[in-house]
Amino acid sequence: MATPDAKRITHTMEALSQCKIELLKGFVRSEKRESQVLRIVSGTAWVSMDGEDMILNAGEELKLSHGKHQAVVSATGDDPLVYEFGDCQE
Repeated sequence: MATPDAKRITHTMEALSQCKIELLKGFVRSEKRESQVLRIVSGTAWVSMDGEDMILNAGEELKLSHGKHQAVVSATGDDPLVYEFGDCQE
């Protein structure tokens, strides 16, 4: 029988599987480029891809078209960065 805590953990894991990612200042994440749209939910992102650096603010989007190298995403400023992918069907 599952404990109430187990249900909370399962619920949290389901929420994370919906493609929303949170990064705190100083953290970096590499993302595969599979023709998906990176959408900034809140905060400001620094994205490096194919030797080009871009700053994206809440509400802005960037298409991560297929490419040899991954896109590098990090938070700028003191607020956490929350972003998601527009093609997630989970």
